[in-house]
Amino acid sequence: MELGKIERPKVEEFTGKKKVYCVNHIFSSGRDEELKRLLDRYWQEIDAHLGRLELAGKVSKIFIEGLIPSTEDPLSPLKEVHERFYNLVKKRLEEGGRVVPIEEEDTFSAYVDLRNCLMLVRNREVYRRLWEYYKEVAEKRLGVIRRKIEESLEEGEAALLVMEDTERSLLEFPDDFEVFLVVPPAYDDILKWFRTGKT
Repeated sequence: MELGKIERPKVEEFTGKKKVYCVNHIFSSGRDEELKRLLDRYWQEIDAHLGRLELAGKVSKIFIEGLIPSTEDPLSPLKEVHERFYNLVKKRLEEGGRVVPIEEEDTFSAYVDLRNCLMLVRNREVYRRLWEYYKEVAEKRLGVIRRKIEESLEEGEAALLVMEDTERSLLEFPDDFEVFLVVPPAYDDILKWFRTGKT
């Protein structure tokens, strides 16, 4: 190999390994048209990037943080996040993948409630106590997510994990897992929009 030249790994290097394609779950309930356009581009680029990664292994399991499937339509909450995100998941279901729940409802609801409370608390001592409880619940939640992913993914399978990067980075996968971060160009523009309100 030439000095300074980075060679792309060959697809064959990942055959037979457990693969996790990680996508940052971006939440936005805003109605800003520019942000909607950026999110549309984001999920479109994610879909294209996944298509290239899937040469190393088609997505057979789909893990989505915060998704507590209903009995009627397990994907209906995804439509509220973004139509393209919903279509990306639906396409992989049609190709043989399946959604595997990774949240325990009680733990997830406690995690969300505590995170919301921390944004409102003003008293330092109350904040400190809530923070300790929040950390305990957050660690328990991550333990549940990690266990469910490890138990679900078989040798040679590939999975899509849609999860906030800050939380996902705390997950430690076993050595037999290959982790791929899917970060399209639109992600930088979205970060810039959140910082400045414009691209």
